[in-house]
Amino acid sequence: MRKIYIDVCCLNRPFDDQKQDRIRLEAEAILLVLQHLESKEWQWLSSVVVNYEMNNQTMTLEENRLFGIEVLSKHLGAVGMVRFIQQSETGWGNYAEERHQWLGDRDLKSLAKKIQETNSTK
Repeated sequence: MRKIYIDVCCLNRPFDDQKQDRIRLEAEAILLVLQHLESKEWQWLSSVVVNYEMNNQTMTLEENRLFGIEVLSKHLGAVGMVRFIQQSETGWGNYAEERHQWLGDRDLKSLAKKIQETNSTK
């Protein structure tokens, strides 16, 4: 049995403007491939990315988050998933406003001096 991978861009080709010969021929080719898949002559090899792109249009933010966790867990295992999430934590707060609490009204020159002092003591 022939196995074939088709990405979402290809699947959308039949919905593109068919005025150009190349686009029309590509659309016809995709429709022919889909016929072979429907008749079970060929097997479609999908991927997590295709599933995500196909489902992303209708997924809520929470569904999207849960799908991401599911994919990470499946491919990285529980520990790898947790490590990845820890590395990509988005954080919270407003740095633009809160930095003045940490930095005060220092200018660039005084900040550079403070960094050099800190590095020289290490």
